[in-house]
Amino acid sequence: MLARILYERGLQNTPIGRLTLLAASIDDALAWCILALLSAMHLGNGPGGALPTIALTAVFAVVMLKVVAPLLRPLGRSVARTGRIGPTAMYVVILVPLAAGWVTDWIGVYSVFGGFFAGLAMPRDPAFREALHGRMMEIVSTLLLPTFFTFSGLNTQLGGIAGGAMPAAFGLILLAGFAGKYFGCSLAMRGIGFGTRESYAVGALMNARGLMILIFINIGLAQGMITQELFAMLVLVAVLTTAGALPLYKLALPDRLEAGARSGEPVAREPVDVRSDSA
Repeated sequence: MLARILYERGLQNTPIGRLTLLAASIDDALAWCILALLSAMHLGNGPGGALPTIALTAVFAVVMLKVVAPLLRPLGRSVARTGRIGPTAMYVVILVPLAAGWVTDWIGVYSVFGGFFAGLAMPRDPAFREALHGRMMEIVSTLLLPTFFTFSGLNTQLGGIAGGAMPAAFGLILLAGFAGKYFGCSLAMRGIGFGTRESYAVGALMNARGLMILIFINIGLAQGMITQELFAMLVLVAVLTTAGALPLYKLALPDRLEAGARSGEPVAREPVDVRSDSA
């Protein structure tokens, strides 16, 4: 979702866009590592029982990045030369994530971790990525993504969070999830010299959680790490914070100032005035 916003607004190659994408990538990578650790501890019944799973996962990651990745580089160079992905290359692209998912499932970590490491091992050639995107995006966007969102929606039961202390708990989770990224990222941006508007714009964009949090909480629900009620709360947090990301970004960096950011020029350090910006 964050990448789509940046590309649609032409900010992907600006200092703000590059920094935000880098921060989001690091955030996602750390989240995957923490989730893998929690998953191993949960399925291993404590830290002691999780040690073999953690060790095997570390070995798997090293093999994927140090052995499989170099083996796939000729594939990227071949696609870069021809400009297309042939049937053999597509078989490799599909079978590597499936095999990696099977291995991580056998290890005792959710199979999606295998797909994550398979993605890291794929060639980084721009031509390869563009050709793969062209071949895969149709089926992903028209079949797989709607299926995943439907599955997540069917698992979401809002009735369980309507009574007792649940609304208050949801409010606290929403506040922590929003404020942690919005104000945390804004303060960090101010600390490295960016203006007030740019800082709040990045804080707003970092709240575009979108698909990634849904993957995480579906894993947690499938493995019994979170309850149905907590799952519903986190789905609502993902939806509300993602929906609010773009309006808050435009409030901090309206169109008249975004043109300067798009051209790489510093944004004028004027205060954020809700009345003038919304008008």
